[in-house]
Amino acid sequence: MKVVTDTDNLGIVALGTFDGIHLGHQAIIAKARSWASQRSLPLTVLTFKNHPQQLFGQAPPLLMTAKSKEDFLAKLGVDQLLMVDFTPQFAQQTGAEFIAWLAQRGTRGAVVGYNYTFGRGGAAGAQKLASAPFPVEIVEPVVVEGILASSSAIRTALLEGEIPTATMLLGRPYSLSGTVVRGAARGRTLGLPTANIAPQEPVLLPREGVYIARAHGLRLNGKLGVLNLGPCPTFEQMKLTVELFLPNWEGDLYGQDLSVEFIRYLRPQRRFSSPQALVVQVEADLAELRKEGAVWEKGRGEHF
Repeated sequence: MKVVTDTDNLGIVALGTFDGIHLGHQAIIAKARSWASQRSLPLTVLTFKNHPQQLFGQAPPLLMTAKSKEDFLAKLGVDQLLMVDFTPQFAQQTGAEFIAWLAQRGTRGAVVGYNYTFGRGGAAGAQKLASAPFPVEIVEPVVVEGILASSSAIRTALLEGEIPTATMLLGRPYSLSGTVVRGAARGRTLGLPTANIAPQEPVLLPREGVYIARAHGLRLNGKLGVLNLGPCPTFEQMKLTVELFLPNWEGDLYGQDLSVEFIRYLRPQRRFSSPQALVVQVEADLAELRKEGAVWEKGRGEHF
């Protein structure tokens, strides 16, 4: 996939913010991919470097970094990615001016979601594209088990710790990427060494608590672990951290880039009466991890 700053050959273009690239977004891209293939044209995703609402101080926390978005769009068979700066000048375009902007860049067809808006103040809806000098397809909403696939629904699920719902709407586990940095090393003294992950870019952090997670990077290959997201009240550390404990893992992870997938919310955080009491709780968490590992081994070929 090529990442371009401008082009005169957009071909079939999928339009949207595509934050999270959930099942609704994937339906738009799949329709555009099919159409582009039929007409032997490039498939381009046109989106923004910054969330449009950021311009007005109302942007929600993002579900993906720019790099994650690029990587996933490439896996979906996109030929070109055009990421536009959503500047005050760009935001002032009327709907007609935006359509002309697309036409000037070789748009031969456009695919959008049912709730797509464009033009100054988002005044033009998807139906307004009917006046464009190129054909337009509008993709209907995707509903899974009675829940509309949307970025806002996914954010709500993550903030409530409803990980299976977020996974269902995304079509894959929600993930967080970052670099392993040095922490206080308290876990090592308790026999529970953790990898402290510093997120690479600001993205939405799920509800604070303890999770089962899968780790990728440095030969981890989806290894299951226990992830703590939040402060460490037992040790009077109130700074939010992302700490991953990987049982039976030996190796130096400092400086390594890891990706963790949230599989299941286990419990909220709490202050324990002693470090030993914390260790007892972690053993209970590991028992849940073993149950989850058995499920993955049986159903998906993964193992703990």
